[in-house]
Amino acid sequence: MSILRVIALETAGILDFDSSEPVIACVYKHGKLFVYDTYQNLYYQPEYFETLDGITYLTKKRKYSWTDFSIKAGQEISRDFDGNVLVDGEPTDSLRPLDCPKKVISRKSLALFEKFLEKSNRDDSDTLQEIREAFWQGTLADDVLKAVAANPVDTFSNEDMEMIVRTRIEGFPFITAKLKEAASGADPLKIQYITFLFTRIFKLEYAGYISFEG
Repeated sequence: MSILRVIALETAGILDFDSSEPVIACVYKHGKLFVYDTYQNLYYQPEYFETLDGITYLTKKRKYSWTDFSIKAGQEISRDFDGNVLVDGEPTDSLRPLDCPKKVISRKSLALFEKFLEKSNRDDSDTLQEIREAFWQGTLADDVLKAVAANPVDTFSNEDMEMIVRTRIEGFPFITAKLKEAASGADPLKIQYITFLFTRIFKLEYAGYISFEG
């Protein structure tokens, strides 16, 4: 029996506290997005789930939510009154940490952060030199780890979930593209937003939900 990877689930408005409702799922398979309907049929319908950007749009509209878990073909997926995910009527975790080292920050994300700090301080030669030295001497990594350990991730926003699922599928290029998009915008607070994005990336890495090692 084939195993299906479920990366997004339809939201459901359930009125009865004791009931649950089957929901449509998006399955990622062989680089394509498939519909897994409420009758447990799997089929390719690109006008329904065309791209991962389309899933992002649907989650922002709160019609779907990001997930990353596996089922066996033929199992029913539903949600209960509180929005919890059920598989064949049994509660299941819709997202789990990766099987990877925890409490680490990758050299890739740190290097990208260092470049961002350099660009943000390019007119201050003293600060620029301090940033470079902190990166190469390892104190930047120590400071990031200390900050994340003091305030680890405890809840996931929709944007967190998007970063988790899409980096697991697309890898580090998704992160670089997201940061590049933020940097190219006209928002006067984009520096603060990019700083926030790095904070979330580091926290998700530290907790083992994303990994750029290997």
